[in-house]
Amino acid sequence: MRRKRTISAMAVGAVAISLVAGCAKGSSSSSGGTTSSSSGKTYTIVTACPSTEISPNCAALRYMATEASKLSNGQLKMQVHYNPSLGTTAETAKLVKQGQIQLSLQSPSDVQPFYGPMAMWSLPFLFSDLSAVHSAYTGKAGQDLSAGLQKAAGVKTLDWQDVGFNQLLSSKGFITSLSDIKGQKVRIISDPILADTYSSVGAIPSPYELSDVYTGYQTGSFTVSALSPSTILANKFQEVAKYLTQENIQFQAELLLVNLKFWNSLPASLQADLQKAATLNAQHSNALYATAQASNLATLKTEGVKTAQMPASVVSQWTAIAKQKVYPAFEKQYGSTLLTDLGQAG
Repeated sequence: MRRKRTISAMAVGAVAISLVAGCAKGSSSSSGGTTSSSSGKTYTIVTACPSTEISPNCAALRYMATEASKLSNGQLKMQVHYNPSLGTTAETAKLVKQGQIQLSLQSPSDVQPFYGPMAMWSLPFLFSDLSAVHSAYTGKAGQDLSAGLQKAAGVKTLDWQDVGFNQLLSSKGFITSLSDIKGQKVRIISDPILADTYSSVGAIPSPYELSDVYTGYQTGSFTVSALSPSTILANKFQEVAKYLTQENIQFQAELLLVNLKFWNSLPASLQADLQKAATLNAQHSNALYATAQASNLATLKTEGVKTAQMPASVVSQWTAIAKQKVYPAFEKQYGSTLLTDLGQAG
């Protein structure tokens, strides 16, 4: 997800370069690493997390840093930095692509400018449940997306991990029929697929940054936004919108990316250590998010948020409309192979 710019790309690059240089102080450096006087070459891995320090994905990256150090006997030294210390998520995607930082956790929309088929993750009702999502990660669709991104942007996907399903948070009322959303302004990130998703059922898509959502609800600039419970709580949106309709409209995933040149500079043994640590990170992060999602929903209810389930018949109706009006545009631009692999081609 794109967020409001906080510091210029030039400044971000300078920060990242100075961090690497600072870590190499007092020793020679090569390919993002430093030469240790006691145990051979060590590698500093400047790592960007897109969230706050207390978020599950950033906590999991700290866990990964510990595991990477253990597995490599101290040769892999991860430095985890939190949003927005290295810049916006769009900027950190560019930094890892350019090799100014070595590792970054990004959403598919962050890297879509480098590889268009990542837009697949914006398609509505693409996944029925978490099992289907995980099959996409490990199946041909996930493998092809990772390979395509690597070829286009020079970044290797170490793993995919969960953030969660978005639900519809409204300041006006529940969305339990398509007539309920018709005519309402729905906040989206700037994304043609999301715009088509809501305009196809008569809603008015309105692009706003996440940082503008709280005031947007307050001022009535929009009345609905698709958000995960953890995002709602982290930004206190429950203070300005009290109706949460659960319908799993879109899944938020993240990719753990490493700059390919840096990866290729590592000895095979350290590549294996970093890959194992990344796999452990994804498992740990998914477990943290699974726990957090359940507890966050309970917390939202205690803070006055009312919940309702969108009827299955309405989900089916909206899905059918999306397959007719939204999916064809994706298939026209990127082909049907990815959706065929997921059993979702029109």
